[in-house]
Amino acid sequence: MSTSIGPIQTGEEKPAAFDFTDEEVSGSIVSAVVSVSLKSGTDPSPSTVISGSASISGMRVIQKVVYQVDGAVYLLRCVATDSAGYKHTISAYLPSKAVA
Repeated sequence: MSTSIGPIQTGEEKPAAFDFTDEEVSGSIVSAVVSVSLKSGTDPSPSTVISGSASISGMRVIQKVVYQVDGAVYLLRCVATDSAGYKHTISAYLPSKAVA
């Protein structure tokens, strides 16, 4: 599943939420990892968009993201593991733009 989050603007820090409610999850989400790659634009270190570790709230995974480079579009990928050991993935685009 792929979606869009944002855009994120100059100076912003905000949560990126990945909602697994509609997934056929066995039990509950017990762990999650969010990774990032650069979809378009230029950023020598796209991993710095992610701040800290993801947190789990019910069937949602929340990851704090921070503004980086104007014009960059990042692909965030959340892999969540349920209590039966099954892995579920949601990807989301995060466009970044400067505020004039």
